[in-house]
Amino acid sequence: PLPGVPGRGEQDFVGGASSRRRPSTRDVVVIGASTGGPSALRELLSELPAEFPFPIIVVQHLPPTFTKALAQQLDRQLELRVKEAEHGELLESGVVFIAPGEKHLLVNYGVSSGVGWDQQPTDRLVGRRSPNPFDHQQDVRNRLMSAAPAHQSSVELVPPYVCLTIELSDGPKIDGNRPAIDVTLQSVTQTCGARATGILLTGMGEDGAEGLSLLRKKGGTTFAQSEESCVVFGMPKRAIELDAAQHIGSPQEIGRQLAMQVDERSSFNRYVNGVRANAGANAVVATAITPSA
Repeated sequence: PLPGVPGRGEQDFVGGASSRRRPSTRDVVVIGASTGGPSALRELLSELPAEFPFPIIVVQHLPPTFTKALAQQLDRQLELRVKEAEHGELLESGVVFIAPGEKHLLVNYGVSSGVGWDQQPTDRLVGRRSPNPFDHQQDVRNRLMSAAPAHQSSVELVPPYVCLTIELSDGPKIDGNRPAIDVTLQSVTQTCGARATGILLTGMGEDGAEGLSLLRKKGGTTFAQSEESCVVFGMPKRAIELDAAQHIGSPQEIGRQLAMQVDERSSFNRYVNGVRANAGANAVVATAITPSA
């Protein structure tokens, strides 16, 4: 079981600098690294544009003061915004969140009063919070389709919006590691499923290999760093042995492939949204809040 923390309940997201970005509802990228990780991270993340459409979580084995320094250094060097993760904050597109040293990082559901990643509304009836907000979204969809009069052209919809929040835990170390890559990968797999991407970079030991394997079995996209590009070929080697990695390459190659796959997915989403728009406003309302597989 994960060394988790109690849920925080509904999380509000109001204005501020973050309002220029969009909170994520399902898609997230997790990168795990240990020995040699900072350089590999810089090489990989340099391949991604500032407008990268998904949040990125980095779990790097480092003491507390070093994780903050790493975030500040990468923020100066990359187009992406990079920061040390904080308990309770929203995962936002185009932001890299570095797990703090001595804290496990998990991902949970929250509710935002801003516009969600896909601008997918729930409705004002969120008083009875479901353990899984996407179950609630299905319930909302059913009521929208059955309750609206035939002559009514639209249904009033207001925030909040389902999104993802960061949870930091003081739970026990996993094989001597806190943060542990396996903890974050398992949490993201449970929360996001096939919409998640996992990447395991250079490092000693086996942390992250089991979590990457679980993510692949759930339909997520997985990468491991190649032996010739690793400082220490430990964690990626174990992941490859478990057949957990769909793709193997250098950090630069992984970054380029990730950017390409995201671009392909974004193009597909634009196509689907165009089809929905042509189907009419009511069809958009009915389908936009259907949970993704």
